[in-house]
Amino acid sequence: PPIEQNANRDGCVYHQPRQLSALKEAWSIVFQRELGPLPPEWRTSCCAQFEVTREAIRQHPVQFYQSVLDWVDENDSARLERMGRRAGDASRRQALHDAKDRGDSGHVLEVAWALIFGRNSRNLS
Repeated sequence: PPIEQNANRDGCVYHQPRQLSALKEAWSIVFQRELGPLPPEWRTSCCAQFEVTREAIRQHPVQFYQSVLDWVDENDSARLERMGRRAGDASRRQALHDAKDRGDSGHVLEVAWALIFGRNSRNLS
């Protein structure tokens, strides 16, 4: 399905990426404790492109990053299992990437980096 385009405001095209439902599900599990509720909208660059400073990285505790890594492993392993793929399959990353719902960790993090490292990202609410 195509990306849902919303009204063009302030010169920006607003859209809802296919991985948003997966991000909403993951938010309460791994991000909300550190970042607060998921904001109704935010800006992000395409394709996981971002710049980050040492200060932005250090605004979150190591335990937060460890929980993100744990979620990546658990989420993608569970998705592979549902797809009937074993962790050792050479094509597993491609299978995750090609899933229509884009619920793999790479696609979810693609839209989350701006929230994790954005200005004042610690407890966004």
